[in-house]
Amino acid sequence: AVYDGQTAADLLKPLLLGKDCSTKVDSYWIYELCHGRHVRQYHRQSSNSDYSPHPVSVTEYILARSDVENVTQQLEELNNSELSFRNSEEKKRSGFFKRKNLFGDFVPYVEIKMEMGDVCDMTQKNRTVDVLYFCNEKTIHDLAWIKEERTCHYEAVVVTSYLCAHSDFQIEPRQDVKIQCFNADNRTAKMPYDLAQHNKNSINFRKSILAELESSFKKKSIFGMEKEGSVYRSFLDLTKHNKQFQVQQSDPKKTAQRFFDRKECLQGFLDYWQYRICYGDRIEQFRPGGELDSPQEIKILLGKFNGMEHLKWLEDNPSKRPEPAEKRASLSYLYSNGDFCEAEKTRREVELRVVCGSISEDD
Repeated sequence: AVYDGQTAADLLKPLLLGKDCSTKVDSYWIYELCHGRHVRQYHRQSSNSDYSPHPVSVTEYILARSDVENVTQQLEELNNSELSFRNSEEKKRSGFFKRKNLFGDFVPYVEIKMEMGDVCDMTQKNRTVDVLYFCNEKTIHDLAWIKEERTCHYEAVVVTSYLCAHSDFQIEPRQDVKIQCFNADNRTAKMPYDLAQHNKNSINFRKSILAELESSFKKKSIFGMEKEGSVYRSFLDLTKHNKQFQVQQSDPKKTAQRFFDRKECLQGFLDYWQYRICYGDRIEQFRPGGELDSPQEIKILLGKFNGMEHLKWLEDNPSKRPEPAEKRASLSYLYSNGDFCEAEKTRREVELRVVCGSISEDD
């Protein structure tokens, strides 16, 4: 059937002319894409001095800017081109939208150009970003990645459900062939391959973290916690000093070993709340009792770890999957099925990111 519904431009308009932003946390940088407005790259560094007037310093670059007028013009041009193409003979021979290899599939996308970023020291020109929007029915507007294609020119990939009502963006699902396996004898069934690989990757990553701990630093911070609706994102950072979440231990390697062996939980605080991360088990938010404003202990379960639910989450969110071993700097884990959140009418969940790197003693 010939598609005659809303154009891609009309479908993306609420996102591009709204106020939504997407973020992507890299091993060092955090990227913020506020759709149709700006793209920002920044890094927060905590001061090691108790007497510093600026306890947190921020390094920031604006990679691109845009405004309603510019975005509206691009959408109108895209809309007119698509409507003209629908009535042409060319439509019978080829598709209208550009395509790109994304997670193994050659899929269509919509490109929005954003310019007027900060001046680049290398080129003496403004930084620019091409934002590519792909259909993914399971995400609202996730920033899958952003990379520098050439000096001070970047490409950002966003997967969003906004485009999925358009038939040209609906990709035929892969047909998986089911293979029913039976043991030749009565031995216990083997662990599923994907789960075995996940466990293997976790062990290898754990070893690399312990090696960094032994050679690179004496103190570590536990984590940072941020909240978006009922979804909490927890960042376990074993390289950065952070006074809010610092653990005083004479042997950080032993502490990390016990943490990853599930014999010890890490605990820290942020503002009013304290947090407890038990690797492979649960993540809790709590407020100890005995204080005037909190005579009784308050405890909220943010999420529990379930191996099969975690693998399903990785399948549904390709951007969260581990990178190849030679490029891997972090791993993401889903802790789900936490206590019910009345405000969001859903159960709480946490994305735990374990980040590995090295620092000098002077940092």
